[in-house]
Amino acid sequence: IDIVPIKTVQEIKRSRRELAKNDPIELRGFQALNSPITALYERFSRIGRSKQRIAELEYQDEIERILKELFRVYISYDIIDLSEDEFFSFIDWLAISDQFLRESSDYDLVVYIKQRYKEYRMNNKD
Repeated sequence: IDIVPIKTVQEIKRSRRELAKNDPIELRGFQALNSPITALYERFSRIGRSKQRIAELEYQDEIERILKELFRVYISYDIIDLSEDEFFSFIDWLAISDQFLRESSDYDLVVYIKQRYKEYRMNNKD
């Protein structure tokens, strides 16, 4: 059994601020002008598209990880009441933009999530 402590709000806020998409394409700007064929190949080849898809999936995983950490904090403060099994369903329901997640204040984020949680409960009554 692994016991992992709940992250603090400041740690989660730092993770939110550092959230950024990684572009797997290696040739950019001036480098792409020097070798346009290589840049086009990296952008449109099957391998290049696979790298981009992997980067997108990793980015989505990072967003989910941050939201799950936030949910655990909110549950500990009785702001929302979700089981671990409901996290993915609520994340899909939440449909939060990555820009809002990165740039919103802690207060705005908690108000938004609490409001969406109430809507989620109203629509998913047992």
